[in-house]
Amino acid sequence: MKRAARFLAAVVSVWCLLSGMAVAADHAKHRSETIYDIGGDVQPPKLIHVVEPSFDPKSEEAFTSGVVRIQIVVTLEGAVRDPKVVAGLNDRQNKKAVEAVTQWRFKPAQRQGEPVNVRATVEVNFHLL
Repeated sequence: MKRAARFLAAVVSVWCLLSGMAVAADHAKHRSETIYDIGGDVQPPKLIHVVEPSFDPKSEEAFTSGVVRIQIVVTLEGAVRDPKVVAGLNDRQNKKAVEAVTQWRFKPAQRQGEPVNVRATVEVNFHLL
């Protein structure tokens, strides 16, 4: 009987420990999924690595100039995710711009001294050769 009671107490202790871990994991997951807008107490991310879009200079697109605006999420780690073209030029240049931007890296945005996910809009400029 005492052995069964000790076993039950051990099971309850392990369950409580795991429940606490699950709550902590849920809290961390929620924090990592929250996306903030820049401003107020949210400091913007800082661009630390840029990749220029590539395209064949002989292609028709090489002679098109303009700007592709892309909405992105800069993650807690400074990576880019969820790119969406909000204003573009043509399908090929929009695709090349998105391919380049997804390789960009940032120093993450900060809120109360902690890194946070933020929504931002970036521009990729295409200039005539």
